[in-house]
Amino acid sequence: LVDDVVTRGATIIGAANRLKDVFPDATIRAFVAVRTVGSKFSRLIDPCKDTIILQNGETYRKPDSYIIPSN
Repeated sequence: LVDDVVTRGATIIGAANRLKDVFPDATIRAFVAVRTVGSKFSRLIDPCKDTIILQNGETYRKPDSYIIPSN
C-alpha cells in the first residue's frame, strides 16, 4: 500500500484488512511519505519505520526504528 500522510493509521489498517480478506496468504506492507506527530507542523523529522496496531477499535503507531540519514 502507498499513502501520502498517516495520522493514526486508520486508513492504512482499513485497506490492509480489506486486502487480507481478499488475499489471506499475502504479506501486506505500506509506505507512507509523511507521518504526523502532532496537529501543528513545525519541521521534518528523520525517517522511521513504524508498526500500526489495531486494538479495541483504535489504531496506534509504534515506532520500530529510526533511520539514520547518511551524509
